[in-house]
Formats: sequence, structure tokens, C-alpha cells
Amino acid sequence: MRIGQTSFVVFASRLVGSGIGFVATLYFARTLGAEVLGYYSIVLAVVAWLKLSGELGVSSAVGKRISEGEEPSVYFEAGAIVIGVLGVGLSLAVLALEPVVEGYVGAQVAPFVAVLLLTGLGSALVPSALVGVYSPLEVSSNRSRLPTTRSSSGRSSHSARRSTSSRCSPSRGGSD
Repeated sequence: MRIGQTSFVVFASRLVGSGIGFVATLYFARTLGAEVLGYYSIVLAVVAWLKLSGELGVSSAVGKRISEGEEPSVYFEAGAIVIGVLGVGLSLAVLALEPVVEGYVGAQVAPFVAVLLLTGLGSALVPSALVGVYSPLEVSSNRSRLPTTRSSSGRSSHSARRSTSSRCSPSRGGSD
């Protein structure tokens, strides 16, 4: 897909997701009442907190690595495995701590929380991968083009880094 098509797909999916959330909120508020709307809000808050601890920045890291252009499918698969393992672990913890979760929410919702958590974590990786594919980091591609020199310790360093650091240090104008 081209970047315009991908942008449209991401925008459309977020728009549809927001629309579904809005309709669900209206349905819960108007049809099922304030009590169910309260449960729904608490469940979404719990899922959001668990999703934060289940993702741990992996999707951002995957997006960055994919943008570098070196073996993007390997990074996507590794990210999917890490997020999948964390998601399954957290979902099993939610199910194991069902009385605690349901006591906090006030209703029997632990399986629903587990499913929402898995769905949310699974969908978190896709936008990062799309951003990584269609907006490669210019920094990493420019850095690979910098000339390298060998220092006395045998390490290679970029000559641009050395010249930049010498320009940034203050020069002493007078004699002491």
C-alpha cells in the first residue's frame, strides 16, 4: 500500500473505533442505565491500565526498528510475540484474580476484561508497524552514510561526531 492509502486505512479504522465506542456509550447510558455505564467506564479504565503494563513500549520500539529498514518482518514478529506473551500472562492473571477484579468493578466482568485486554494489545502493534514502514528514520539512514575513521583503540567512530563535538566546546580567546 502507498502512504496515502495506509493513512486513510489508519484514519478510517480509528474513526470507526471511536464511532463504535460512542454508540456503545449511548446504548449503555440510554438503554441499560447509569449503573451499567459506570461498570463500562470502570472496565475501560482497568483495561487501559493493564494495556499500559502489557505493552511496555514494545510497539514504539518495533516501529522504530521497522523504520530502520533492516529485517522489518523479524522485528514485527518479535514484537508480536513479546506483546502476545505479556497479553496472555496478564489475561491469565485477570482470570486468576477474578474475585479481586470483580470486587473492584462491582460486576462479573473478568472474562470481558481479559478479552478486551488481548484485543487492545493485539491492535496496538499494527499502527506502529505501519508508521515504521512508511516513515523511515532519516537519522539512521544518514548516519550510515557518514565516513568512519578508526581510533587508536580500534573502534570506528563517525568523523562528523568528532568535528561536531570540537565545534561545541568553548574556545579560549586569551592567554593565561
